[in-house]
Formats: sequence, C-alpha cells, structure tokens
Amino acid sequence: EIVSIMITNRGSAEQTFPNSALGLTIRNLASNELYPILSSQVITILGPGDSKSLRWDQVGVNGNQAPSGNYSASVNSDITTAQITFSIR
Repeated sequence: EIVSIMITNRGSAEQTFPNSALGLTIRNLASNELYPILSSQVITILGPGDSKSLRWDQVGVNGNQAPSGNYSASVNSDITTAQITFSIR
C-alpha cells in the first residue's frame, strides 16, 4: 500500500528544500529506523500556496517491507520544519 504525503507551503515566503523529495525523511518511532525517499539532488522551491505530493511504498533501503507501527514523516526547508505521525497496520 502506498503512503501519500502532501506538503503545502502555507506561509507567505518561498521555501527552499535540498532535493526533489523536499528532504522528506520517514522514521519508525519504536526502532528509530530511517526510510529515506530516493530523489534527485536538485534544490527545490515551493512558493506560497504551492504543494507537492510524495509517495512512499513502505519499503526500506534493504528492500524489506516496513513493519507495522507508528512512523513520523518530516521535511526541513531553509526556514522551517514540519512533521506528522501516522501508523502502518
């Protein structure tokens, strides 16, 4: 099952991100295991009101399915950080 994450710039200034996945990092809250999102290493800018949808297939770098549990998804721009938690059953 695909996890869809929508990132929206609700501020009044452009936000600059380090890559095409907006620096999105997914982390298992119990094990602290990271699930990086593969992306192009290009600076990406979201203007005020702009959005970008990202998808995660629940598979880790090792190719294994992520276990059930609680996860956080976070992005870091040049001026702010945002985080949300969700569960895989």
